[in-house]
Amino acid sequence: MSVPSLQFDSRGFAMSDRAPAIVAKLDVLAANETLELLMDGEPGSLEALLNVHRPGLFSWQSVERGPDLWRARVTRLGSARGTCCGACGGA
Repeated sequence: MSVPSLQFDSRGFAMSDRAPAIVAKLDVLAANETLELLMDGEPGSLEALLNVHRPGLFSWQSVERGPDLWRARVTRLGSARGTCCGACGGA
């Protein structure tokens, strides 16, 4: 299991700003670097978003599953930074 080198708490962000803020943090990770996400809700839609817009670039591991705090460790698998298919407008 990768030890997270960074942590990002999305709980203080407006719902509409969370996914773009998290994706921006993930896009600057180096290969094999891990970001631990702290959330106040189930992150399944975020994981699905990454699988569609950043396929094969990240591995996802749930660490804590609510009800008040959800934690996940997301590790960058590839070495390319900012890879984007363009469908999301570069979020």
